[in-house]
Amino acid sequence: MPGRLQDKVVMVVGAGQSGSGGIIGNGRGAALLMAREGARCFLLDKDPDSLQATADLIRDEGGTVATHVTDSSVIEQAGAAVAACVRQFGALHVVHHNVGIGWGDGNAEDIDPEVWQQFFSVNVHGALWIARAAIPELRNAGGGAITFVSSIAGIRYAGDRMPRLGYATTKAALHGMVHHLAGQYGPDGIRTNAILPGYIDTPMTQQDEAARREREALIPLRRQGTGWDIGWAGVFLASDEAAFINGHLLVVDGGMTVQFRPD
Repeated sequence: MPGRLQDKVVMVVGAGQSGSGGIIGNGRGAALLMAREGARCFLLDKDPDSLQATADLIRDEGGTVATHVTDSSVIEQAGAAVAACVRQFGALHVVHHNVGIGWGDGNAEDIDPEVWQQFFSVNVHGALWIARAAIPELRNAGGGAITFVSSIAGIRYAGDRMPRLGYATTKAALHGMVHHLAGQYGPDGIRTNAILPGYIDTPMTQQDEAARREREALIPLRRQGTGWDIGWAGVFLASDEAAFINGHLLVVDGGMTVQFRPD
């Protein structure tokens, strides 16, 4: 039986992952699931070793994959990556953008201006440069899907225990981009959406047992999400099952944003 993304060309931006061990990251999880659903995967990451590791996992399962080392925050590299994808596979149907930085900022009184600029460079500019290059190719393919992996931090205050002004501001900016692209390019058959993860257990967010229990207590489902949870959301938004979903912010957080949490 054909997969949900059978023969579609899918570009996964940020397909490697930080850290090691058996826990899967969001980008790697999305890439593996999309390949399993029949997609031809073109994977981007600025870490060549981690990128190759994801590609090897897909090849070991019999999937079709190619890679390109790219820093998507550099406009020339983003454009070159999209061009390389089309040369490799002849088209582009889906962009799944999973690149972002989330640590090292602070609050309005103490955030470093250089750090603030770096958050925008990676979390906002990088997303735009990829979309900017991909939109003409998606239009040429008769339409397609762009999905940005964002965060619930873009729609709610994380609390005084976690001052993350740069992260929250850039994720909210990404949501504005989603709405704009959805409205402007919807007539071309290009759907633009975002996934908003809550607490996700990935190699980049490893915690000790006490921190894990504290996080899980804040989630109605009493567990953190996984890279597979975010990956499956990406598969859905890329598939024809989501053909009438455009401009949507899909919260994937186990119910965390619906319960009141006083600090």
